[in-house]
Amino acid sequence: MALPTFGYIRPSDLTTAREAHADAGDARYLAGGQTLIPVLKQRLAQPAALIDLGGGSGLKGITGTAGGGAPPAPRAPR
Repeated sequence: MALPTFGYIRPSDLTTAREAHADAGDARYLAGGQTLIPVLKQRLAQPAALIDLGGGSGLKGITGTAGGGAPPAPRAPR
């Protein structure tokens, strides 16, 4: 089954990723290790855009903070 039509955005940094998510309306983040592609193929989700977080140097991995936690990550609305 073919994928539905959607926009594809590959931001270079976190600020651009957040702006793209706000501008796209119904968008999903794509970061690897997900079941999103099969879900799209089955038409269980049909987002307006996919925001690929694998492209930016500032979007590689998670680092801890002085308080021991991770900084907030962008989340797609549910």
